[in-house]
Amino acid sequence: MFSETQSFKDNPLIVVVLGLSMLAGIIPLAVGIFHVTREGSQDELRELTIVLVFMVLIFGIVYTLLLQARLDTRIDRNMLEYRFTPLIREWRSLHPVDIEGWVVRESAPLREYRGWGIRKSFRRKLTAYTIRGKMVLEIKLTNGKMLVIGTQRSKELEMAMERLMQNKE
Repeated sequence: MFSETQSFKDNPLIVVVLGLSMLAGIIPLAVGIFHVTREGSQDELRELTIVLVFMVLIFGIVYTLLLQARLDTRIDRNMLEYRFTPLIREWRSLHPVDIEGWVVRESAPLREYRGWGIRKSFRRKLTAYTIRGKMVLEIKLTNGKMLVIGTQRSKELEMAMERLMQNKE
């Protein structure tokens, strides 16, 4: 049995980038409020305060969602299951008969999927679930679609897929 959980909060770079982007959006507004309180009208102060509150709320929601995001993958003898919480809470499963081909390989998520997270390409009939790193399990499904699942444990995942696919025969 193979089981792996990945999250954005495991990547310190993501936490730093999110924090800096939040500060980059909020600090100019806070400075604006400071200047308006010294020289501006109450209407300007009220408007800037409302904008600041909405920005803090929006950044807070996005920050919380990203830090709660988690990619879970598990493989046993009968199926591969995955989910990307909090957006996909229910396990999605694939049985060996659903899989036409697969490979564990190195990828370039920014170039191939335009980043990390849940990525869809309707032109390529591809859905990618990645959190961090460059290693992925790429699955060609019998319905013609492609599924990509990121991993930090490529060797173990490859061995689990080999065991799973033995049940296809």
